[in-house]
Amino acid sequence: QSFYPKIGGLLSKSMSLNNNGAVYSELIEIHEDTVLKAIALKEGMTASEVSVGEYIITYSLDISSNPVDGGSVTITPKQENYSYGDEVTLEAVAGEGYNFDYWEGNLSGAENPVSLTINESKEITAVFAPIEYSVTFKVKGEDDTTLSGATVNLNGQKKQQMRMVW
Repeated sequence: QSFYPKIGGLLSKSMSLNNNGAVYSELIEIHEDTVLKAIALKEGMTASEVSVGEYIITYSLDISSNPVDGGSVTITPKQENYSYGDEVTLEAVAGEGYNFDYWEGNLSGAENPVSLTINESKEITAVFAPIEYSVTFKVKGEDDTTLSGATVNLNGQKKQQMRMVW
């Protein structure tokens, strides 16, 4: 979609005239792939003096991990900015002792890897959860019988449970 202020004729409410010609001063809401074109004209200019600028709208993709040491995200293709409609694949890669849990921000769910279409700037966080290990142990007395309610010192902490999760 292209936006050009009309030079000559009636001015819209978003245009005004100054000594250099028409000035467009209203915000434009962008919902699709857009190229803004600016043409600088002044009365008496020759064709070789006309300035033309083209501004292509791009979108950012800001990816983070929570917790930071829980893992990382592989972005394919990895670019500084994206155009409207670009397809991107994200893959959460868990760090040691973590599992990928879910996406939050401008992406939800737990699909991994996941593809998305760029239609705006996005902020996405990959959430990782510590792996839980379940350990069951029995404390036996000298006569090889199981002792109930025995206190066990585990990593400097006294535990009385027969089944622990950490």
